[in-house]
Amino acid sequence: MRQQGVVNFDFAVFKRTTIMERLNVEFRAEFFDLFNHPQFGPRINGNQSNLWRSDQHGQQHFRIVQFGLKFIF
Repeated sequence: MRQQGVVNFDFAVFKRTTIMERLNVEFRAEFFDLFNHPQFGPRINGNQSNLWRSDQHGQQHFRIVQFGLKFIF
């Protein structure tokens, strides 16, 4: 069976800053499914099945963003 592939763009950025000789701070931002592209399940009898990541109505998609701050000493 042929179908569309999974389109998923993840992106991460981090910045490490030295405050003193042995004290560093690292800021991190991570984005999962950055462009919020819907992921459809395989076609069954020519009809689109339910979404992989959705509620039962097929309208909700998720973009996850997380931030982190780490102190290194």
